[in-house]
Amino acid sequence: MGNSVANGNNSTAASTAIISKDPFSFVYQDLIFHVQSIRYQMIEITKYLDDRWKNEQKILKELKSRSITFVDPYGNSITNKSMDH
Repeated sequence: MGNSVANGNNSTAASTAIISKDPFSFVYQDLIFHVQSIRYQMIEITKYLDDRWKNEQKILKELKSRSITFVDPYGNSITNKSMDH
């Protein structure tokens, strides 16, 4: 696997020197390159979403809020959280 995704977003990386004349064939190295590229993008998106989630949770903790918990006759609790801003 000489064509690993080293730079990440480098979608113009050379894959193989073999060019097929059959439009329905594919080059195995191209497939590997695209799978690695998609995998890298998924990892980056996951990191971004995790960071965003942590930041939003931190902001919510910093805001003043109050919560009211209602308990119905059957023992089920419902919490209503109100943000003061």
